[in-house]
Amino acid sequence: MKKEKRDIFEIAAQRIIDSFVGRAAEKIFMQNNSAQRKAISELYPRNDAGEIHRKGRIARLACVLKLVAVFGVLSLLCGILQRGTYKLTENGSLLRNDFGEGSYTAQLYATPDNGDADGMDVDVNVSEREISGEELDDLFELAMSEINEKLPGENKSLDEVRSPLNLIESAADGEVSVEWEFDSYKVVDASGNIREDNTTQEGTPLSINAQMTYKDITRIYQLYAMVYPPILTEKEGLKKAIEDALNSADKESASDSEYILPEETSLGKIKWDERADFLWLKILVLGIGISAIVFYESFEELNRRSKRRKDQLLTDYPGIVEKLSLLMGAGMSVRKAFEKMAENYSKEIMEGGEIRYAYEEMLICCYRMRDGIGESRAIDEYGEKCSLSQYRKLSSLITSNMKLGAEGMVPLMDERAKEAFEERANLARKKGEEADTKMLFPMILLLAITIVIVVMPGFIGFNM
Repeated sequence: MKKEKRDIFEIAAQRIIDSFVGRAAEKIFMQNNSAQRKAISELYPRNDAGEIHRKGRIARLACVLKLVAVFGVLSLLCGILQRGTYKLTENGSLLRNDFGEGSYTAQLYATPDNGDADGMDVDVNVSEREISGEELDDLFELAMSEINEKLPGENKSLDEVRSPLNLIESAADGEVSVEWEFDSYKVVDASGNIREDNTTQEGTPLSINAQMTYKDITRIYQLYAMVYPPILTEKEGLKKAIEDALNSADKESASDSEYILPEETSLGKIKWDERADFLWLKILVLGIGISAIVFYESFEELNRRSKRRKDQLLTDYPGIVEKLSLLMGAGMSVRKAFEKMAENYSKEIMEGGEIRYAYEEMLICCYRMRDGIGESRAIDEYGEKCSLSQYRKLSSLITSNMKLGAEGMVPLMDERAKEAFEERANLARKKGEEADTKMLFPMILLLAITIVIVVMPGFIGFNM
């Protein structure tokens, strides 16, 4: 017999249950344990109820130990992370964050020395350390260096500005806020975009003031730039030339009943045609795509229905074998038993019952026998049309033992019925395992969310 592999938690759970503590707990909950054993014996009549109950207790306790271990490790981790957040020194002072790191709130507990009054929770807001004069100069120098680097944007330098300026709102890691002001908004707007219509090929000088503010301290950093018209690509130049030509044509023919399109632009002559939107082609492609999806879905639906038929055949198989065994045990021949079951099914269908594929094939088998087909051949065809090994074995069992008569086949059918019910139990167990597998991802996701909820406060406190 293959030895079961057990992890350390299951071994520990077994030792606890087998110890004095486990036996004492079993006596305390004796009534509940007796009820559990009774329920197990009813569910598993062929197995040792006591052993199943014991394995269940070990599995439950092992699960509890695993949870305790996981949350114990998380608790230890949070404790370690939290130790780094303590800022109360031994001499009763609180450490301030360095300037730029922001203030924080220390959660303290104040206890009077006289002991006459109870202690109380106190939240102390600890502001960051104030910056010194030298550090302030260094901070603004850092901000100016960042402005010099980022203000040109995609331009090589401020000496030749042909694309929008990058007007940053903060510098020095966000410590210094920056506001912008130009001596003229003729060639550049408030967002730093170039006004192409107002630029010249000779360039337009522009004075830029960057107002840098740290808390209530403000300094002005002045820069100078030379703004030129943007350098357009061939396509952009053509687009601008067409737009200019269209604007001129619109103005010239504003009072006319027709919009006369220009025949040439600053770059040369131009020809006009209506743009084809290829709507017909889009509809055709859409139709082909939908047709392909419908075509594929039809196969998928067929596969789904085939799978449902197979599952239904497997579900009905034990009942069919049991009914055949009972009818043949009552003295009916194989043919009479088939006809009786088919007749009962026909009545259920007439009353609005659900279509059962195994019984549909049985009806066809009975029709075939009435048409003169031999019983052995008709029953073999029944097994083949059901297209499952269980039904093929059943038809083979019946046809190969028909010479024994109904009475002689009853023991064989009883044995086959027992096997069929065991197969159905295994099938149900397999489906249950598949359902557990489908639930695995949501459980892992829930565990991850729980870990984040537990650990995140520690990380946040550690970074404050």
